[in-house]
Amino acid sequence: MEKLVSQALTLAAIAVLAVVAVAAVATTARGIRFQGLCCPVYVDEYSPAQEETERQTRLYRLLDGVGTALRRRGIPYWAIGGTLLGAVRHQSIIPWDDDVDIALWSRDLKQARAAIAEDLGDWTEWGQEFRNYTVKEKARPDVVLDVFPAALMDGVVHFVNPHARAKWSKEFLTPEEFGAPFPAPFGPTRVPVVTAPCSYLDRVYPGWDVSGRIVRHYQAPLRESGGVIRDKKTIVRFDPVQTRHRCEQIQEADRLADIISANNENGVYG
Repeated sequence: MEKLVSQALTLAAIAVLAVVAVAAVATTARGIRFQGLCCPVYVDEYSPAQEETERQTRLYRLLDGVGTALRRRGIPYWAIGGTLLGAVRHQSIIPWDDDVDIALWSRDLKQARAAIAEDLGDWTEWGQEFRNYTVKEKARPDVVLDVFPAALMDGVVHFVNPHARAKWSKEFLTPEEFGAPFPAPFGPTRVPVVTAPCSYLDRVYPGWDVSGRIVRHYQAPLRESGGVIRDKKTIVRFDPVQTRHRCEQIQEADRLADIISANNENGVYG
């Protein structure tokens, strides 16, 4: 009898260890640990609050205004950070994001500031932050577009501001990743995306194609809406096959655009 009890306890202990092991594996995905976090949901379960929807409408408008001002002067710029992640994973602003991040060559900064001021007038103001420059809608200062001056340093494209480089040390772009930025769908508009964003996202946001965490710059209600708790402890799950495929599609479109551009220069396309 004692032997049977002992065997039963041993089997129970093994079962408990197996459950713990499975849970440990399940809470880890491509470098993202879910321990201490809560409430996994799928992205299609997320319902933005009305204030978030309105904010993003203004963000698209601001991006359109700044992008038009830069393009008219032939000033190149490209999406970085969460904006690049949104363009690849969502083809839009990340549903819970609240700003837009772009970079441009530091040599173009003076001309870019003048262009934006000329085209947008009192609609924008420039603030001195260690990310260098921020464009805001004066009427609603909670709408922000961050502009990061960048340059080729030590063989990679990185922020010229040393504090920005220190804080976002992994947000550099290799020449292969940078390539020739190509306009990709971004909600109702488009934003230039670098040629090979997948490896950049893997480095900056490990597990970006598997899960995400709801983070905002502003204070948001922590109440449930439609069963989803919209705070920084909420993990949002994604279909990694689908998100990875989207990234590869963007890279393929970028590659084809380069070929078409080269052929145009050679007179192939008239």
